[in-house]
Amino acid sequence: MKYLLKKSLILVAIISLVTSSTVFNISTVTSVTVDPSVQYQTFEGFGTSMAWWGNMIGNLDGPGQNDMNRKLRDEILDLVFSPVNGLGYTICKYYIGACENPNCQHGKHMLLSREMEGYTDPTTRLYDWTRDAAQRYCIQYAKNNYNITRFEANLLSAPYYMTNSGCVSGAIADETCNLKDDCYDDFADYLTEIVKFFKDVVGIEFATISPFGEPEEKNFWKAGGTQEGCYYTTEQQVRFVKSLHKSLISKGLSTTISVMDAFHINAFNTQIKDYMSDGVFDQLGALGSHAYYGSLSNRTQFRDIGESYDKYTAMTESCHTGLRKVCDYQNMVSPLRMAFQITTDLRDMGVKHWLDWEPINDRNFNERSSSTWGGIHVYYKDEVLAPDHRQFPDRVMKKGEYTVSKQFYAKANYTRFITQGYKIIDANDPCTLTALNPETGDLTVVVYNSTESAKDYIFDLTKFTSLNVTVERHRTTYTQDLEKLVNLSVSNGSFSDNIPAESITTYVIHGAKYVGPMVKNVNDGVVGTGFNKINYVGNWGYYQYPSTTSEWASNVNPAGYFKDFNKVYYGDSGFYGNDNSWTSDAGDYAEIKFCGNQIKFYGEKKPGRGIGNLSVTDLSGKPVADFNGRTVPTFNIDYYSSSSTEGVLLYTSPVLPNGNYMLKLTNTGRKNPLSNGTQITVDRFQVISGMFTKTETSGK
Repeated sequence: MKYLLKKSLILVAIISLVTSSTVFNISTVTSVTVDPSVQYQTFEGFGTSMAWWGNMIGNLDGPGQNDMNRKLRDEILDLVFSPVNGLGYTICKYYIGACENPNCQHGKHMLLSREMEGYTDPTTRLYDWTRDAAQRYCIQYAKNNYNITRFEANLLSAPYYMTNSGCVSGAIADETCNLKDDCYDDFADYLTEIVKFFKDVVGIEFATISPFGEPEEKNFWKAGGTQEGCYYTTEQQVRFVKSLHKSLISKGLSTTISVMDAFHINAFNTQIKDYMSDGVFDQLGALGSHAYYGSLSNRTQFRDIGESYDKYTAMTESCHTGLRKVCDYQNMVSPLRMAFQITTDLRDMGVKHWLDWEPINDRNFNERSSSTWGGIHVYYKDEVLAPDHRQFPDRVMKKGEYTVSKQFYAKANYTRFITQGYKIIDANDPCTLTALNPETGDLTVVVYNSTESAKDYIFDLTKFTSLNVTVERHRTTYTQDLEKLVNLSVSNGSFSDNIPAESITTYVIHGAKYVGPMVKNVNDGVVGTGFNKINYVGNWGYYQYPSTTSEWASNVNPAGYFKDFNKVYYGDSGFYGNDNSWTSDAGDYAEIKFCGNQIKFYGEKKPGRGIGNLSVTDLSGKPVADFNGRTVPTFNIDYYSSSSTEGVLLYTSPVLPNGNYMLKLTNTGRKNPLSNGTQITVDRFQVISGMFTKTETSGK
């Protein structure tokens, strides 16, 4: 989505500031309008992968440990799953380990935390269901003590004896799949036996299983590496999905397959096309990608693919670290990058859930590598640090000791206040994420300020029918850890605050109700023949606008992160989602079925553009009457302009009675005499419904 900062002098807002204790510089106030009429996905919750921390935390109760270790184990698990004192994660993704070759020619090459047990004995290769008890304890603890709403499974490699290299971290050569060519069915059978064991014995049924992890990384998954992994071409991915699907069905399992957990969102968008062309796409229950890299248009395309094919979508892995200079658990570098990613993933990528790869990490590893991975930092083993260690010289670290960092509190700014059932709703500010619980009427607004200066904000809530006047505040900064601040008040439909530099603030307003029309945005990349999908006929092209890469260098400050993430992310395009679809050929058309009372169409005005003809009819193509009984006429759109404007409103239909309609846009092949081209474009449609029927989103 394209979000632009709207800085304005609103008279009502200025008057409301007179009684505020905050002093504003009016000329720089950022005004944010929260719009409950524009709603996006229903969020299913935040969650966590169990790799690799589940294995290590569960082992705090291992041989030779004492009651203190057991207490620490459960205390640490509470920090992950408790909705009161922890992160409140409600989704668990169990990691199916491959188990390394005990006689691996590369020696002991795995990092301590990444030495995972599989469910077959590494020597006899027979199933042993007592293995991986440590990780299994953690997932059962979560199930028994907290409201876990969804369980999933994932993996990175086949057992070593099914690999070409005899090593679970990858192949010997670059761009080589490590799964033996004759082991596809055997590997599928191995995985489904584990899924069946969890369902029948453990009492946990996995909604999905993700058989790949960043499979497009051609040169990363190598034998002798520090973690499990495997490269697959898309053809090999499709082949294995077929084997896995067949095995799941044969064993009567309802678990479905999720793909492909790509490292880069654009890699997912590119590779998923091969699934569609091969006919295996219908066998997929969910689509998932990591989001370490991806522009606005990459995220938009991911969302559009999910909407086009009615697939469940998820952000399946994220973890961030701070500067590679010092292990500083109090810095706001990784927390602010995490805030940026959560905001863009939920708002622009449209994911149903969001998974943390490592809420817990090895404190020994962080302190030796000058990093801050994870938000809960645990010593995975006893260790005497070297005298020259930069932070903790001559200290004995005890297994199970832990600390909680800024990243923990920053995540909690989101995870405690946006939970299952919340609807992501619209706000016209790139640093703001807004969500509404339609059952309770709780409105959550989370704002991050990644710059080095405080910012004055006004939040306009006048589009709500009613809400409580009390605004709760929770803030994380260098000196504050999700601190509960003095409440603010809504006055004349808005509230204001001064948001400190390098901070994350969560606002909660109860009793929010909205009664009125609803607006559905349909981006040009949502394709298909169903309702709220665009059917392109002819020679249409698709274009994604890149981020403004030149901003990367100019917006990096000495601390090593962006003064303004959004200059990098949004780029210069005015199109919704930084993309559009176009054609120059006469007779090509795009049509969209919609149910509602009105439709709006957005495109562009530029030199070299042609003329399109637009009609609104019933589904059979017959003329329709508007709400006043007048026949809706066809309409010619002249795209030509001597200057360029993107994302411009080109057509608004008359108000229509409640019903089903078809809008058709056709390239006439004609052009303005001043134009030298016939290209027409589609940016997005807006479908408005509920204009004559009460539509309420409210608390009970």
